[in-house]
Amino acid sequence: MRYVIYARKSTDDKKKQIESIPDQLKVVQKLAEERGLNVVDIITEKKSASNPGRPEFNRMIQGFNKKQYDAILTWNLDRLSQNMIDGGVLMHMVQKSIIQKIYTPTKQHDYHSNMVYLAVKFGVAIDQVIRLSKDVLRGMKSRSEQGFWHSKPSIGYKTLGEGVLKPNENFHYVKKAYELNDSGNFSIATLTERLFADALRSRNGNKIGTSSIHKLLNSPAYKGEIHVKWKDEEEVTINKAKHLPAVSVDLWERAQQRLDKKATNCAREQNRRTN
Repeated sequence: MRYVIYARKSTDDKKKQIESIPDQLKVVQKLAEERGLNVVDIITEKKSASNPGRPEFNRMIQGFNKKQYDAILTWNLDRLSQNMIDGGVLMHMVQKSIIQKIYTPTKQHDYHSNMVYLAVKFGVAIDQVIRLSKDVLRGMKSRSEQGFWHSKPSIGYKTLGEGVLKPNENFHYVKKAYELNDSGNFSIATLTERLFADALRSRNGNKIGTSSIHKLLNSPAYKGEIHVKWKDEEEVTINKAKHLPAVSVDLWERAQQRLDKKATNCAREQNRRTN
C-alpha cells in the first residue's frame, strides 16, 4: 500500500498543542518505519483548513484520483480538514476505497470504519475553528472598547506594546496636512505634492500617493476615535482611542466637509462631461 504523508500547520493555529510541521513529520515517519509502511510522497502545507481550496491538499486528492497513492498517513484528522466540503470529499473517497486507509498514530480508518465517527471528528474540528473565530472576534471587540488599536497603524503612528499607537516621525505631517487642506488652497493632488516636497515619506521611504492622503484626511483615528464595522453587525462601532489625537474634532469635521464638497464637484463635472 502506497502512503502519502500529509502535514499541515497554518499561522491561524494558535493552540500550543498543534505540533509544528517538522514535529508532525517526525512522529509519522517514525510510525511508518516501525510499522513498515511504504511512504511514496510527503506533502506539507502552511495554510488554514477552515476553507476549501488548499493547493497542496487538492494536489493530494488529485494524486488519489490518478491512482498515485493508496492511503494517507497524518498526525491527526484535523490536519486534513476543518471544513465540511473537504471532510465530505475525504469520507466519500474512503467509502469508495479510493483512499483505502487514513492512518494516524492513534487510529486507522478505512471503508469498514464507522463514517459517523469520521463525520464527528471532522465536525469537532470545524466547531473548534468556529469557536476560535468567535473567541478572537470577542477579544478584538473588547480591546477596541478599551481604546486599543486593532490593525495596521495609520500614517504618523507606530505601535508600541499591546496595540497602543504612539506618534512617529511623520506625526507632525498629519496635522500639517489637515491645516493645509483647511486653508482651501489645495486639491488632494497638490496637497500630496506639497507634503512630498516637505519630506513626508512612507515606512519604506517612498512617496505617499493621493489615495493615501485622501484616506488620511478621512480617517477618524486622527481625532482619537476607533471606527469598526464588525462581522455580522450592520452599524459601525465607535470607541474612544487611547492614542494621542493628531487634530481637533473641529478640524477633522471641517476636513470631511471639504472632502464631501470636492466629491460633489467631481461628480457634477463628470456628469457635465458625459451629457
